[in-house]
Parts: sequence; C-alpha cells; structure tokens
Amino acid sequence: MKLQGKSAIITGGTSGIGKGMASLFAKEGAKVVIAGRREDIGKKAEEELSVSGGKVFYIKADVTDESEVRNLMDSAVNRLGSLDILVNNAASGFTGTILDMTKSEWDHTIQGTLTSVFLCSKYAAPYFVKMNRGTILNIASGAGTNGIKGMAAYGTAKAGVINLTRCMAADLAQYQIRVNCISPGFIDTPAIDASLKEGVDIDLFKEKLAKRYPLGRIGVPADIANAALYLVSDDASFTTGTNLVVDGGVLCFS
Repeated sequence: MKLQGKSAIITGGTSGIGKGMASLFAKEGAKVVIAGRREDIGKKAEEELSVSGGKVFYIKADVTDESEVRNLMDSAVNRLGSLDILVNNAASGFTGTILDMTKSEWDHTIQGTLTSVFLCSKYAAPYFVKMNRGTILNIASGAGTNGIKGMAAYGTAKAGVINLTRCMAADLAQYQIRVNCISPGFIDTPAIDASLKEGVDIDLFKEKLAKRYPLGRIGVPADIANAALYLVSDDASFTTGTNLVVDGGVLCFS
C-alpha cells in the first residue's frame, strides 16, 4: 500500500474527483478527511467510502471562510492524529465572458477556486513545517492554460492555482514539503451534469465531446485519482512545483 500510515485532507472530497481520490487513498492505507459544505452529501459519502473498511471522515467546512479553514485543519488533525497530505480540490464559481460576468460573480469564482487554495495551504503548512515533511496537491484545470470562451474567471483562477503551486513549492522546499498540481481535462462528474443547461442531451453532449479528445474518450475520476496517488506518494519524492496535465491529449493537440 502506497499510503499506509499516512493521513490526508481532501477538500471538495464528497463527490466527483475528490471522492474518487478519497476512495483510492483509503484503499492504499491512508486515513482521510473529506471536507465540503453540504453535510447531507458529506455524511453519505463518508458512509459509502467506509463500507469497504476505509478510514474516511467527513468534516463540514466552507474553504472560502478563513475561520472555518482553521477549524478544519485543527479538527482534521485531532481526528487523524497527524497530517501528511493536503489535496486542494474544492472549487466554485460562475461561467461567462467579461461582457456578461458581474463583479460579484468574478469575486465569488476567484475566492472559491483560488483564494481557497491559499487559505487551506496556509493553515495546513504549519503542521507540515513542524514535522519537516508533507505534500500539497492542488487540482487545477486545462482552462488555466488554454483560453476558453466563457471561462474568464474560472480560467484565470485556475491559472493562478498553477502558478501558486510553483510559488508554494519554492517557499516550502526548505521544509521538505512538496507542492504539485494536476490539470485535468473534461472529467465525467455529477457537477458537470448539473452545470449543463436544461434540455441538453447529456449523453449526446459527452459523445460529441469525446470525439475532440485524441484518446477518444472523456476522463473519469479514477484517471485523476491515479495521477494524484503518484504525486502524493513517496514515488514522487523528488517531484515538486510541477503541473501534471491529465487530459487525454487535448492540450498538446489544441
């Protein structure tokens, strides 16, 4: 088991990519705290992920709120006994061009997608510094590298996540803390389904989208979870400050 004896916090860990990572990390021996705002979804995820014997615990937290982030870190360490891994997966916001996006929508997206990464990393880092080890993994996006119509705020926030990853890697290397990120392509999750406009044929939409991918399919949470496992494990002990693109080949052919 690659994560035997390790403890991890995964924000946005109650569904989609975050839940996929929590499941794999637990199977690999880690104790995992999943954080999210919706207690009903969080408790259900905790039950589902614990069925096979995994040690997974849900803690309610809004990662855009500084006081809740501090409480999340303290509560998680109390529950887990230590902290080895932080995965900043949570993101929230609005789509739209700069012509139709309001400032409040812009602010909400930057706060939910970029500032949340800063806050969680800031309040987890002291635990890592004290132990002189640890790893932070941020989930970015291909939208942070490519210009995509209608993704002004989200793409900007994810670009910020990519460069914040590099800056934190430089800041924290002296404490043997590694910081990396993953940029997924389109991943098939419930959040994607919910974001589509009413009346859209979801299956047809995904079928057409898959044809744009060189590998002929869209991603699934396990694709990101497997990449995440590598980056947070000792297999990547000499890897820090990197952005691992997991997108079925879209970026290199776009």
